[in-house]
Amino acid sequence: MADEKDSRLRVEELPPVIWEFLVGTATLSVASAVYCLVMLLGFHRDFPYVWPFFLPKARFSDFFIYEQKFQFFHQAAFFSTGFPFTYPAPMALLYKLFFLLGDTADLCAFLAFLCLAFVVPTVLFGRALAKCGVSGKAAATVAGAALLLSWPALLLFDRANVEVFVWVALGVGTWAYARKKEWTAAAMFGLAASLKLFPFVYLALFFTRRGYKKLLFGVGIFLVVTVGSLTVLGPTVPVAYHGISSGLRYFDKEYMETVKPDETGVDHSLLALGKVVNQAVSGSNGVDVLRRMVKVYLPLTAVCGLLLYFLRIRKLPWINQLLALTIIAITFTPFSGDGTLIHLYYPFVACCFLAIDAWRRQVNVPGLRVVFWCFAFLLSTESFFVFYGQRYEGQAKCLVLGILLVCALRYPLGEDAPGLSTRGVAQLVRND
Repeated sequence: MADEKDSRLRVEELPPVIWEFLVGTATLSVASAVYCLVMLLGFHRDFPYVWPFFLPKARFSDFFIYEQKFQFFHQAAFFSTGFPFTYPAPMALLYKLFFLLGDTADLCAFLAFLCLAFVVPTVLFGRALAKCGVSGKAAATVAGAALLLSWPALLLFDRANVEVFVWVALGVGTWAYARKKEWTAAAMFGLAASLKLFPFVYLALFFTRRGYKKLLFGVGIFLVVTVGSLTVLGPTVPVAYHGISSGLRYFDKEYMETVKPDETGVDHSLLALGKVVNQAVSGSNGVDVLRRMVKVYLPLTAVCGLLLYFLRIRKLPWINQLLALTIIAITFTPFSGDGTLIHLYYPFVACCFLAIDAWRRQVNVPGLRVVFWCFAFLLSTESFFVFYGQRYEGQAKCLVLGILLVCALRYPLGEDAPGLSTRGVAQLVRND
């Protein structure tokens, strides 16, 4: 009985690695806020020294940038009016649902949806922690701080960015996968991939379990949603397909084959890091140089991703696979804004339950402390990474993502960790 009580007390106090995450996140957030206030009030500096605060001109810009186009929905003029549409077709339908509400109401409805998309998982996470034996105060502290101090959530809200739709689809898919509801998971991963292509990598989780039918089902969902969306977007499927392809080519040219100083600081992709290194070494980032870099980068990252998966990732516990695939998805892509860091929260939650399980059993999990330190850095704001008027926060995050990937590849977070099993973690997840 005494042992049982002691065990409960240890869990209520929370594992040290989770407390370290909270302290690290709070410290970085406060340091960023102080830095911005000093630069604004003390030195009267503007962008990029006050990023991400005090930039009203950019607020909600990702939502309104396409507003003009939707007056011509289901017409060929949709693709030639205003800013090129740089998302797959299914995302256009989601935009349209909100623009149907009219001025002001459309933005209010989207921001309300965005808040719900963050608050509901936060509440469920807190409840799950409490049902695992964590005290109510500690559970509320962890879940609340994870949301309120979240840099990607702040960025998505400030820009009213539609990455939130991908976040919801992947969240339901990850939850279903952890609960062995694999057909549902496959459908949601396929849906997420139709909204943005990078979630395709999550279907590799079924390849590991030899769930080939589920993998193909996910691909089928992707195709059905994509073709259906092209039909609705119209005016015909070929016109919509070529219009969407044109927008994606524009994105490639603007973000892959050029250097945009204002965007580099929020781009944590390997390509952005390569551009910065090339600039530092050669002193130039000409168009021809960048085109050659992209031609090498795309096949190289594809081959590296495949090699990592077949030689290492598929042999690891599912938490490692989830973490590694997420990092690859948001780092190997040619442009990856910091809003995509929101997808790290799903492996973060799994690691929290793993840490609780290990703390309860008094088992040391190699690498887990470094994993939480990386999460603290990646999910917080670091506004102070500004040198000579240029922000390098994205490149700092890219390097930390590399460290986190090494941890995911090297240290088993489950079956091969002494005294632990991912089945125990899955059981904790089911407690919600």
